[in-house]
Amino acid sequence: MNTTTTVNIKSKHRHVGIDAGKALLGIFIYELELHWQVSKGAAVITQLLTKLAGYKSAWGRSKVTK
Repeated sequence: MNTTTTVNIKSKHRHVGIDAGKALLGIFIYELELHWQVSKGAAVITQLLTKLAGYKSAWGRSKVTK
């Protein structure tokens, strides 16, 4: 079921869920209905933060903190 609406896509915020498994991290961005998995590791987490910073809201800057 596709529940993404224009209101969610244009939201000022991005809600990111991260599921930490034994070997993988599952990432989900609610407003965009995007999801993917990455392996765990310091270098991968740094890359993930960079990737998440690219998903700025439609109305301005988003903030990703380490």
